[in-house]
Amino acid sequence: MNFEVALKGRVWVVGVEPGDESGRLAVTVNGRARTLDAAWIDDDTVSLIEGVTARHVRIEPRTGGALEVLVGGRRFDVVVSQERRRRSRPQAEATGVGRGASVKSPMPGRVVRVLVAAGDRVGAGQPLVVVEAMKMENELRAPAAGVVTKVGVEAGAAVDTGAVLIVIE
Repeated sequence: MNFEVALKGRVWVVGVEPGDESGRLAVTVNGRARTLDAAWIDDDTVSLIEGVTARHVRIEPRTGGALEVLVGGRRFDVVVSQERRRRSRPQAEATGVGRGASVKSPMPGRVVRVLVAAGDRVGAGQPLVVVEAMKMENELRAPAAGVVTKVGVEAGAAVDTGAVLIVIE
Protein backbone atom coordinates (compact mmCIF):
# COMPACT_ATOMS: atom_id res chain seq x y z
CA MET A 1 0.00 0.00 0.00
CA ASN A 2 1.57 3.31 -1.04
CA PHE A 3 1.02 6.72 0.54
CA GLU A 4 2.16 10.27 0.04
CA VAL A 5 3.25 11.77 3.36
CA ALA A 6 3.64 15.56 3.62
CA LEU A 7 6.01 16.58 6.41
CA LYS A 8 7.38 20.11 6.82
CA GLY A 9 6.53 20.94 3.21
CA ARG A 10 8.26 17.89 1.75
CA VAL A 11 6.39 14.95 0.22
CA TRP A 12 7.66 11.42 0.88
CA VAL A 13 6.40 8.34 -0.94
CA VAL A 14 5.97 5.61 1.66
CA GLY A 15 5.12 2.00 0.86
CA VAL A 16 4.02 -0.43 3.56
CA GLU A 17 3.52 -4.13 2.92
CA PRO A 18 2.85 -6.81 5.53
CA GLY A 19 5.66 -9.30 5.98
CA ASP A 20 5.25 -12.70 7.55
CA GLU A 21 3.04 -13.63 10.51
CA SER A 22 5.64 -12.44 13.04
CA GLY A 23 4.60 -8.78 12.66
CA ARG A 24 7.35 -7.74 10.24
CA LEU A 25 6.67 -4.94 7.76
CA ALA A 26 8.42 -4.15 4.50
CA VAL A 27 8.65 -0.35 4.41
CA THR A 28 9.95 1.73 1.50
CA VAL A 29 10.57 5.47 1.84
CA ASN A 30 11.34 7.26 -1.44
CA GLY A 31 12.64 3.97 -2.86
CA ARG A 32 14.80 2.99 0.15
CA ALA A 33 13.65 -0.37 1.57
CA ARG A 34 13.68 -1.42 5.21
CA THR A 35 12.27 -4.31 7.20
CA LEU A 36 10.76 -3.43 10.57
CA ASP A 37 9.25 -5.43 13.41
CA ALA A 38 5.99 -3.78 14.42
CA ALA A 39 3.71 -4.31 17.41
CA TRP A 40 0.80 -2.21 18.62
CA ILE A 41 1.26 -1.19 22.26
CA ASP A 42 -2.16 0.45 22.57
CA ASP A 43 -4.77 1.94 20.21
CA ASP A 44 -2.52 4.88 19.26
CA THR A 45 1.05 3.63 19.79
CA VAL A 46 3.12 1.23 17.71
CA SER A 47 6.59 -0.07 18.55
CA LEU A 48 8.88 -0.15 15.49
CA ILE A 49 12.15 -2.08 15.73
CA GLU A 50 14.89 -2.03 13.11
CA GLY A 51 17.89 -4.14 14.12
CA VAL A 52 18.65 -3.08 17.70
CA THR A 53 16.95 0.34 17.42
CA ALA A 54 13.44 0.58 18.84
CA ARG A 55 11.10 3.54 18.62
CA HIS A 56 7.62 4.01 19.98
CA VAL A 57 5.47 6.00 17.58
CA ARG A 58 2.23 7.55 18.83
CA ILE A 59 -0.24 8.54 16.11
CA GLU A 60 -3.13 10.86 16.90
CA PRO A 61 -5.68 11.95 14.27
CA ARG A 62 -6.32 15.69 13.83
CA THR A 63 -8.93 17.56 11.82
CA GLY A 64 -8.75 17.61 8.04
CA GLY A 65 -7.06 14.23 7.73
CA ALA A 66 -3.87 15.40 9.42
CA LEU A 67 -2.01 13.34 12.01
CA GLU A 68 0.12 14.29 14.96
CA VAL A 69 2.99 11.82 15.18
CA LEU A 70 5.14 11.63 18.31
CA VAL A 71 8.51 9.88 17.96
CA GLY A 72 10.95 9.89 20.88
CA GLY A 73 9.35 12.99 22.39
CA ARG A 74 9.48 14.89 19.08
CA ARG A 75 6.18 16.05 17.57
CA PHE A 76 5.49 16.03 13.82
CA ASP A 77 2.38 17.28 12.01
CA VAL A 78 1.82 14.95 9.06
CA VAL A 79 -0.71 14.81 6.21
CA VAL A 80 -1.13 11.37 4.62
CA SER A 81 -2.97 10.52 1.42
CA GLN A 82 -3.06 7.46 -0.79
CA GLU A 83 -1.19 8.03 -4.03
CA ARG A 84 -3.32 8.60 -7.10
CA ARG A 85 -1.01 6.66 -9.40
CA ARG A 86 -2.24 3.48 -11.05
CA ARG A 87 -1.81 0.34 -8.91
CA SER A 88 -0.93 2.33 -5.81
CA ARG A 89 -4.22 1.68 -4.05
CA PRO A 90 -4.60 -1.50 -2.04
CA GLN A 91 -5.80 -4.13 -4.43
CA ALA A 92 -8.42 -6.67 -3.48
CA GLU A 93 -7.15 -10.17 -4.15
CA ALA A 94 -9.34 -11.81 -6.76
CA THR A 95 -9.63 -15.44 -7.76
CA GLY A 96 -11.31 -16.90 -10.81
CA VAL A 97 -11.71 -13.67 -12.77
CA GLY A 98 -13.59 -14.51 -15.96
CA ARG A 99 -16.04 -17.12 -14.61
CA GLY A 100 -16.68 -15.22 -11.43
CA ALA A 101 -14.38 -13.44 -9.01
CA SER A 102 -14.12 -13.84 -5.26
CA VAL A 103 -12.81 -10.52 -3.95
CA LYS A 104 -10.77 -11.15 -0.81
CA SER A 105 -9.38 -8.80 1.81
CA PRO A 106 -5.67 -8.13 1.24
CA MET A 107 -5.18 -7.34 4.95
CA PRO A 108 -6.78 -7.93 8.34
CA GLY A 109 -9.02 -5.08 9.43
CA ARG A 110 -12.56 -3.86 10.00
CA VAL A 111 -15.18 -3.26 7.31
CA VAL A 112 -16.17 0.41 7.41
CA ARG A 113 -18.60 0.52 4.47
CA VAL A 114 -20.07 -1.91 1.96
CA LEU A 115 -20.76 0.03 -1.25
CA VAL A 116 -22.64 -2.63 -3.26
CA ALA A 117 -25.44 -5.16 -2.77
CA ALA A 118 -26.20 -8.53 -4.34
CA GLY A 119 -27.64 -7.97 -7.80
CA ASP A 120 -25.72 -4.74 -8.46
CA ARG A 121 -23.92 -4.47 -11.81
CA VAL A 122 -20.35 -3.19 -11.31
CA GLY A 123 -17.62 -2.00 -13.64
CA ALA A 124 -13.93 -2.90 -13.45
CA GLY A 125 -12.26 -0.65 -10.87
CA GLN A 126 -15.53 0.34 -9.19
CA PRO A 127 -15.29 0.71 -5.37
CA LEU A 128 -16.90 -2.26 -3.58
CA VAL A 129 -16.00 -2.11 0.10
CA VAL A 130 -13.90 -0.01 2.48
CA VAL A 131 -11.68 -1.84 4.99
CA GLU A 132 -9.88 0.01 7.79
CA ALA A 133 -6.43 -1.29 8.77
CA MET A 134 -3.91 0.51 10.99
CA LYS A 135 -6.22 3.56 11.12
CA MET A 136 -6.21 3.93 7.32
CA GLU A 137 -9.29 3.39 5.17
CA ASN A 138 -8.60 1.20 2.12
CA GLU A 139 -11.10 1.26 -0.73
CA LEU A 140 -11.17 -2.13 -2.46
CA ARG A 141 -12.24 -2.14 -6.10
CA ALA A 142 -13.75 -4.61 -8.55
CA PRO A 143 -11.09 -6.54 -10.48
CA ALA A 144 -13.52 -6.99 -13.43
CA ALA A 145 -16.97 -5.95 -14.61
CA GLY A 146 -19.92 -8.17 -13.69
CA VAL A 147 -22.86 -8.64 -11.34
CA VAL A 148 -22.45 -8.93 -7.56
CA THR A 149 -23.82 -12.37 -6.63
CA LYS A 150 -22.80 -12.40 -2.97
CA VAL A 151 -21.84 -9.88 -0.30
CA GLY A 152 -20.09 -11.83 2.46
CA VAL A 153 -19.61 -9.00 4.99
CA GLU A 154 -21.37 -6.07 6.58
CA ALA A 155 -20.17 -2.78 8.04
CA GLY A 156 -18.47 -3.25 11.40
CA ALA A 157 -17.31 -6.81 10.73
CA ALA A 158 -13.72 -7.79 11.49
CA VAL A 159 -12.00 -9.56 8.58
CA ASP A 160 -8.79 -11.56 8.22
CA THR A 161 -6.41 -11.56 5.29
CA GLY A 162 -7.98 -13.66 2.54
CA ALA A 163 -11.56 -13.35 3.79
CA VAL A 164 -14.07 -13.43 0.90
CA LEU A 165 -15.84 -10.06 0.88
CA ILE A 166 -17.67 -9.92 -2.47
CA VAL A 167 -18.37 -12.43 -5.27
CA ILE A 168 -18.81 -11.09 -8.81
CA GLU A 169 -20.05 -13.22 -11.75
